[in-house]
Amino acid sequence: MSLVWNVFTKSECGYRATCDMCFKSFSNSGSNTTNLWNHLKKSHKGKYNELDKQKRGTDNCELGPSNMFDLSSNTIEKTKLHTKQTMMTSFTLTPSNKLKLDKILAYFVAVDMMPYNIVEKEGFKAYTLSICLGCQELSESHTGDNLASAIQLQLLEYNCDIDASIGAISTDYGANVLKAVENLKIPHVPCFGHSFNTAVKRIFELDEVKVSINNVRAIQNIFAYSWKAVKEMAIEQKRYGLKTIKFPSYSKTRWWSLLDLIEVVLSQELPLASFLRTYNKGVFKDRMIDEHQIEILKTVISTLSPIRKISDNLAGESYVTASAILPVVIMILKKLLEVDEQVLTEENRVCLVLKKTMLETMMTVFTNRYGNNITLKMCTALDPRFKLDRIDIEQFEHTSIDLESFKKIIKEECIRTWQYSQSKSELSLESSPKKSKSTGLSAIFDTSYDLQSTESTNMELSIGDKVENEVNGYLNLPKIDFEQSPVRWWHLSGTMFPFLKSNIF
Repeated sequence: MSLVWNVFTKSECGYRATCDMCFKSFSNSGSNTTNLWNHLKKSHKGKYNELDKQKRGTDNCELGPSNMFDLSSNTIEKTKLHTKQTMMTSFTLTPSNKLKLDKILAYFVAVDMMPYNIVEKEGFKAYTLSICLGCQELSESHTGDNLASAIQLQLLEYNCDIDASIGAISTDYGANVLKAVENLKIPHVPCFGHSFNTAVKRIFELDEVKVSINNVRAIQNIFAYSWKAVKEMAIEQKRYGLKTIKFPSYSKTRWWSLLDLIEVVLSQELPLASFLRTYNKGVFKDRMIDEHQIEILKTVISTLSPIRKISDNLAGESYVTASAILPVVIMILKKLLEVDEQVLTEENRVCLVLKKTMLETMMTVFTNRYGNNITLKMCTALDPRFKLDRIDIEQFEHTSIDLESFKKIIKEECIRTWQYSQSKSELSLESSPKKSKSTGLSAIFDTSYDLQSTESTNMELSIGDKVENEVNGYLNLPKIDFEQSPVRWWHLSGTMFPFLKSNIF
């Protein structure tokens, strides 16, 4: 429970909070306490500072941009955890900050006696990718045109060609953001986490579900702001021989938190009903959950729990997510088709109809955002765990594309990427890599004739024919296990498919 409730009292209706120091009343229908903290900060500064120190659990200390790059031993020893919010400009990779980072790198190489070629190793490159390349405050209106201009300015600092060096951009689905992406003409992949939240939020807003969900939220509000209610509920739980469980809070932007709350409400059905009937002379008995609502909530849990498992397993920077999006969407589509095949009876009618409506709601969001996304289809096809089997391209209504046309798209993209990489390295499109000196077995056995024969055959093929041979050769290889890393596979096998690999790294 937030420390702010040491100073505020929640009204019985659950929609307002009153300050115990000046008796002013404020709107507070959910779990957000920002307006209450703002009142304390403005009107009761002493109390605000006291609670703020308790909340942080440590004295505030400074670590700003001025000493962020100080390499003296005294600074390293005395540096403490920075708990205050830092100005956004301190995270911007300005020319001066770039110079400081170069000095840090030189210090690291010199002091730890690292080889100079460490900057060429894969691990170091992966580390540098985690750096924020730019952070800019947008003081103008957040229109699509202004957002596009701000992004272009950031890219110009790194001499990035928007048309070739950027594979795709991932954002939420705000109208102004979509307009900015359209102006930049960069392939767009909507954020999958944001799409998940949007889809589940629409499920919670369904007429068949909304009443039950709002009732669960209202029940949680009882215990969120009253220690007395929590104490009385614990007595009821003990009386029914159940473990004392608190009702978890929920967040509007984290749909799974509401799922946790629903599971607790269902598990505490008997003590909760007794509590609502008797607590405070039955003032909350109108919030009791009837049998119909219980059936609705159980259907929500049974439908969304597998979806949550998918979301949890895809979350994390260590996973390759983009190539798994379409297979996951296809999996949800198959669940919908399984519901269609079940026979309706009087006992399961409510459950099946609602489950179908929920899955259709999710599929509407996913199909609109991902159904015809060529970038994602290429990601999935070039993932050796999935290839073409998991794309199921023709499953999407009005978004199907035949296999040969899709291969042609891959071929064109490979040629475009190859041409760009060759122009960047100032090499001729038809030039071949320098022949390395033979070592090991190749130096013992005479393979020069076979190599020369192979090279002459390759030189006779056009770039298009080479790419086509690579695509067919790659697709004919067996798929790898789901537990294997597709990135590692391409590192090990990419030399066989140089044109395809140019689209991976």
